Amino acid sequence: MKLLIKKDQDAKIFGGVKFKLEARTELDTTESALIEKYKVHKEVLLIKNGTFINTDITIKSLIDGVVFKSSTIQEILKYENNVKKACRTFNNLINVMESFGGEYEINCEVDKESI
Repeated sequence: MKLLIKKDQDAKIFGGVKFKLEARTELDTTESALIEKYKVHKEVLLIKNGTFINTDITIKSLIDGVVFKSSTIQEILKYENNVKKACRTFNNLINVMESFGGEYEINCEVDKESI
């Protein structure tokens, strides 16, 4: 999976600058097949409700692409961090979906010094 981020800016009608962040994921065929197999398009990857930032990112919106606009660079940075966090969650879900039908081992030894 690749996360593609594009930053841009436009001039406002009455002066100043409007910043824009576009983000979308590019999936390989295996990842796309897992999304289709498990029908997780509507799965929410991130819900952020804050004073300035209201962001709900789903698997479908991240695949299709999301656009955020703001008059401040700080908000654009928050949007970017939210998108990166959503992408990490998405990647974790892909890893879990890939693991079904298999078996793995975890070493559960306890460090004697920590007891």
